[in-house]
Amino acid sequence: MTTRRVLVLYASETGCAQDYAEELGREGRKLYLDMEVLPMDDYNVLQLPQERFVFFVVATTGQGDMPANAVKFWRFLLR
Repeated sequence: MTTRRVLVLYASETGCAQDYAEELGREGRKLYLDMEVLPMDDYNVLQLPQERFVFFVVATTGQGDMPANAVKFWRFLLR
């Protein structure tokens, strides 16, 4: 049987993106998907190439700046 795992990674300063990510996780569980919802800075970015399905939920802060918990993840993607 194929895996039905879905990873949802979020980055947020005020919690708005976190709320949406958690809602996405709840909706996915209703469809019997194995949902994992994590902040970007709690996820081991070296595992990303092994993931099959990933949603990114990212808010901006201030004048369109990146949330602090997305910086390390973004730097990894730019390599």
